[in-house]
Amino acid sequence: MLAAIERGKPGQAYNIADDSQLGFGGMVAGSFGLRPPMTVPLWMTAVMPYARRAVTCSLRLSSDRAHAELGWQPTFRTVADGLRALAAPRSAQAANAPGGPGRQPA
Repeated sequence: MLAAIERGKPGQAYNIADDSQLGFGGMVAGSFGLRPPMTVPLWMTAVMPYARRAVTCSLRLSSDRAHAELGWQPTFRTVADGLRALAAPRSAQAANAPGGPGRQPA
């Protein structure tokens, strides 16, 4: 936000997004070593117009303008990379916990 305030054009909107094309639910689950969320066949959403719209609309954004005009670069290239970095300390902590992987019971 600071870059947009300091260097942005007045009235211009700047989208901030990663470079991935992955679905968010599976990405979060995979980053934390969990099973992907359950999926439902599209035909089952026909009786729920709001649900059908939610699962069929595209929410993709481009942050090209923020890159070009503000010089913005993400800390992590993709959300999945950021989630893996977030999950890494937790995974290491679980591996070193008593009874966890890598530890022998006393």
